[in-house]
Amino acid sequence: MNLPIIKSPISLSSKEFFEYIWEKSFQDNKNKIKANNTFFKPYILELDNEVIIYADIPEVLEEDITISYEHFFLIISIKNLNITNNDFNITSTKASCEVRRIFYIPYIDIDTLSLNVENGELALSIKKCI
Repeated sequence: MNLPIIKSPISLSSKEFFEYIWEKSFQDNKNKIKANNTFFKPYILELDNEVIIYADIPEVLEEDITISYEHFFLIISIKNLNITNNDFNITSTKASCEVRRIFYIPYIDIDTLSLNVENGELALSIKKCI
């Protein structure tokens, strides 16, 4: 039985690891470098009993935002975005896509989540489990 040899990322040399990360992170399927995505750049404020996340999200509706919490990871997804070619150097005039941000935040009470989207700004507050 001839199975392909698959190396663990731990066993890769530094050059192999860099090439792997470069390919997965910075190149699309046509070997072109991806555009820098500055949309939905979050700012996180961690207080003693609360975590607050702010972000500019122009032209996004609250119903296009999905929030989940799994294994200490808070996942914020924004769907149905209409991104123009100025934002991402896309050849078509508009493209629909999804942007996702993942945060490692242990011990929060997801039931206390408070979300507000107003004037192109997202404000999210979650209480910590103390």
